[in-house]
Amino acid sequence: MNDNDDTSQGYLAIWNYNQVNRINGKRDAFLKFPSMRGIFEPYRDTARQTAHYYNFIAFDRRESGAYLTWRGREECFPTWNIPRLLINNSLFLTTLSTVYPYAYKSYMPYGANDVDAVLNANVLSTLAAFNELDKTGGVKAASAFIEHKIRRRKWSRAGVYYPNRYHLHYATMRAWKKGVHTLDSSAVLLIKHLKSAQCSDGSYHSRPIVNHRDILQSTAYAFHAMLSYNDPSDRELNLRIRKALNYILSEMHNQNGTVCWDGGVFFSGGTVIRNTLFWKSDGYTTALILEAIGMYLNQRAQQVADF
Repeated sequence: MNDNDDTSQGYLAIWNYNQVNRINGKRDAFLKFPSMRGIFEPYRDTARQTAHYYNFIAFDRRESGAYLTWRGREECFPTWNIPRLLINNSLFLTTLSTVYPYAYKSYMPYGANDVDAVLNANVLSTLAAFNELDKTGGVKAASAFIEHKIRRRKWSRAGVYYPNRYHLHYATMRAWKKGVHTLDSSAVLLIKHLKSAQCSDGSYHSRPIVNHRDILQSTAYAFHAMLSYNDPSDRELNLRIRKALNYILSEMHNQNGTVCWDGGVFFSGGTVIRNTLFWKSDGYTTALILEAIGMYLNQRAQQVADF
């Protein structure tokens, strides 16, 4: 089944493609887009008659107005009948369940849509890139949902499909850097946490069960998030940025003249298997780090020019 995460990132990738073509003067290669508002607004956490158990146990506000994960119809469970929902979902691999998966038919896991903070940050990044923040009703609600997760400081559980503790920092700061000012308070809170959570060697750690603390990936996400804040006057922040960079460079591999890093967790199966069934990619992690290093070098060059 289609989901808002893949949709937002797909459009953002094509938007970046257009930016590259613009820089190279290839205007005839531009791709046209539909309204992003029209794509994401129909799938929001409003006027629903069910709740995903993951959001229920996380004490997330019902009908938050934030963006839903799945772009499809969910099963109807009355808001008061959470036990029925849990029993039905526990039987999802049997035909007794209304959410039994059938081949060649769209399938929504557990039959109930969910609200993921990282996904909402990704959607906000796409809306910002397309200059549709002011036109889209879910922006404030999505930002409020993200801030709620940040204020609760449940870093390991903030994203349904993202078990790394610092993926929320990365995704939120990326959206903020693109101009989502409804995330201003969230940005301040995240930078405060990043200053306090860094290890003495400059690294950041996730939970032990997630890829053995997923240290390199956690550090890469934190490094990127701190660079997105970009406050040259904050000496402590800049010290922590340099320490994170030093750690990342110490983990670099040079293989036959090519530079790369070992892949970390970028996505998981979600809910009960989110910490044990996940995907890693050397290419993704290497690209993430190279992008962040490019940001670092550009910022330092600008500081020198301003001086």
